[in-house]
Amino acid sequence: VVDIVYDGTYVWLATGNGLSGTRDGGATWRSFNSTNGFKRSSMSALAVGGSRLWVATSHDTASPSSGDLVPAGGGLQITDNFGDDWRLVEPKSLSSPGMLAYDLAPYDSSIWAACFYGGLLRSLDYGETWQNILSQLFFIFNIYQD
Repeated sequence: VVDIVYDGTYVWLATGNGLSGTRDGGATWRSFNSTNGFKRSSMSALAVGGSRLWVATSHDTASPSSGDLVPAGGGLQITDNFGDDWRLVEPKSLSSPGMLAYDLAPYDSSIWAACFYGGLLRSLDYGETWQNILSQLFFIFNIYQD
């Protein structure tokens, strides 16, 4: 288990082999992975914002330079109805080698993602488009250091 969240009804567990949720203390479970609706089976982060559950996925891919396997983002699976329906969002910034989200933080209509390989990403449109804001932060810090 790599992450646990509670959405007010379900306790959700993210694992290397899928997502599982229970609303009855673990007596029964809903599970999702690549065999039943998710594009990927490996989960890397979870977040709840309002009624929305955000699930960051990951996978291994061959490095373009060496051919070695490296972790890669697999996009986001998003549900607004406790997993009855899922939407996949695969922006390049969350679906490329090294850019897998290990932490998610929704706030109003924005969501933030901390990624391996130095990415701090922000989306202002519910996850459709993303921008890496680390370069913006470094610019602001450099202005105030002078």
